[in-house]
Amino acid sequence: MSTHATTQAPSVFESYNARSLGPKQVARTFIPPPAFTDLARRGHSVIVGPRGSGKTTLLKMLQSEALDAWNHEQSAGFRDRIDFSGVFIPTDVTWSEQIAALGDRVLDPAIQELFGRCAFTTHVLRSLTNAMDQRTKTLAAGETAHRNVQLSRWQQAEIVSTMAEDWHLDTVVPSFASVSEALTKRMQRLAELASAEVIRGRENQDQRLSEVPWLHVNAIAAATSAITKFNRVSGRPDDRWALLVDELELAPSGIVRELLRALRSTDERLIFKLSYSPFGTDLRVLDRETSGSPGNDYTIVALYYPNKQEGYRFTRSLMQGILDERGVPYGIDEFFGHSQLEYDPTDTEIAASERRADVSRMYFELARVDRSFRQYLLNRKIDPSDIRSVSGTQRAAVIRKVVGLVPIRLAFRKADQVQYGAARGRKNPAIWSGLPALFAMLEGNPRWTIGVTTQLLDEYDRRPGRRLRDSVQSAEVSKASDRFLALLRTMATSPNATTDDANLSQALESRNLPTVTQLLDTIGQFFANEVVKDQFTADPYGTFVVDESITDGVALLLGRALNAGAIVLVPARGGSPMTASLRGCRFRLSYLLAPHYELPLRLDKAISLSSILSVGLPTGTRPQHDRRKRPTKAWPGQGTFSELAGGDRP
Repeated sequence: MSTHATTQAPSVFESYNARSLGPKQVARTFIPPPAFTDLARRGHSVIVGPRGSGKTTLLKMLQSEALDAWNHEQSAGFRDRIDFSGVFIPTDVTWSEQIAALGDRVLDPAIQELFGRCAFTTHVLRSLTNAMDQRTKTLAAGETAHRNVQLSRWQQAEIVSTMAEDWHLDTVVPSFASVSEALTKRMQRLAELASAEVIRGRENQDQRLSEVPWLHVNAIAAATSAITKFNRVSGRPDDRWALLVDELELAPSGIVRELLRALRSTDERLIFKLSYSPFGTDLRVLDRETSGSPGNDYTIVALYYPNKQEGYRFTRSLMQGILDERGVPYGIDEFFGHSQLEYDPTDTEIAASERRADVSRMYFELARVDRSFRQYLLNRKIDPSDIRSVSGTQRAAVIRKVVGLVPIRLAFRKADQVQYGAARGRKNPAIWSGLPALFAMLEGNPRWTIGVTTQLLDEYDRRPGRRLRDSVQSAEVSKASDRFLALLRTMATSPNATTDDANLSQALESRNLPTVTQLLDTIGQFFANEVVKDQFTADPYGTFVVDESITDGVALLLGRALNAGAIVLVPARGGSPMTASLRGCRFRLSYLLAPHYELPLRLDKAISLSSILSVGLPTGTRPQHDRRKRPTKAWPGQGTFSELAGGDRP
């Protein structure tokens, strides 16, 4: 069985995972993000996002059972708009490992791929059968019918008879429930067959397996056959069905490539809506002429936001919904207050006046202790004691452009006369708080948003008051940042036999590599040096480009970080939000990591990754002020960053 480069990425606040929830449970608290409108349209879609970004929730909400149970101001409109029946097909890591284990990994790869395809087909057909059964259920009082149909016993028996014949099922009772049970038994038989083939060996194996017809059923063809029969018998020949395949990156490569190629499908009755991580080598199939093209054959729906403002509206709605559910008697703006790190053009005149006074105090204090910032203001003939008098183009340059840098530099920098460039050493200054900074750090990620907001409300319940204190907010966000990094440390450097492309696995085996967090630490510390410790600049480096000199092993580790949400792809204008190769792509660190690395919440200019890695920072230490004087050091037994950045690629 061929494999591909992706891995099950860790995610902070895993307890808020929708995977274990049924459709009605998901619908109970669902707040639709803007992406749901795009996903609800008729047509093929690929939904892209890191772990926790809400892919599973959105796909589950396209099921009729979820739409029937959904009670929201927009639910009726979506029920009218969604003119297809969703068939949710989970693909979690446990199921993927079970497929990979068929034959105990000792059978010929082609035979293992055959068994894997059969397992996936059985999985799809069982989900389709259950969805058909759901469409024919008698509705409970108060439930709304979304695409519900009424079938007599004889009509259901006619459909089931066709399923049993086309899918090579054993004798079944004429009901959808019986078909579903027979498919469950088939999975058991498949495991038994794989185990027996290990013992029998290769002699006459091809002939034996060719005589097992159900091994060779094609998922798409079999699903289309059943849909055609169901539609005809129910008197709705043009009904559309959507296969909602979740976490496709965890499926065997052959299946991934087949489904990606199916995005060019011309049968209008069958729609594919696939969820995928931002990085995976199987995405190369989309670059081929035989594959569909985005915008024409399918739509890409991104659930992450390179530009932070794009996620603000959804995060605001979700946080306000959580506050309302907990009975907090204040609006979200009053409850969280304003951020020091973000300029908000929607401020009222009173708030804007207070904001200018705060900015003036911060600028004056930083100018007093930081000669490079003082010189920056003097060069522009700006009096730091009277920032409020600055107007016009100077206001844009001085307030909007550098307002996110000043609080961080002030919080983490000592006065020049004590030690120029040294860290201030404040563990948790109350700057990681307020709106819209919280929106930015939560990245539009629903799992992060639910987790952090819930933790903040737990703190508020201990000390109820008019609004949540800045120090409490900042401390909780810092904890979330540290928890995220702790989870990232669990990501292995070693190859993964079930998920890594063979060439990249060789790259990992060919040399010692840093861990994901060691790479992140080096990048984060480099950018922190730009913002806090070097001479002040209004235009520091804050993003990086993976250039050609980066080894395949390091690129793979970055791909894992991307799929975990630790780094964020910044596509060029009109570029794709997913990629099969990181080379030439621009990235930023997740804003959730900003408190740990002492970074602003800005999309700053880019530098090549090899330039960062060639610095050779020792992991776990703070960089010195002058990068040109830093020695190239290594972490124990793993070579230098210079070697990793510029060494021969495997």
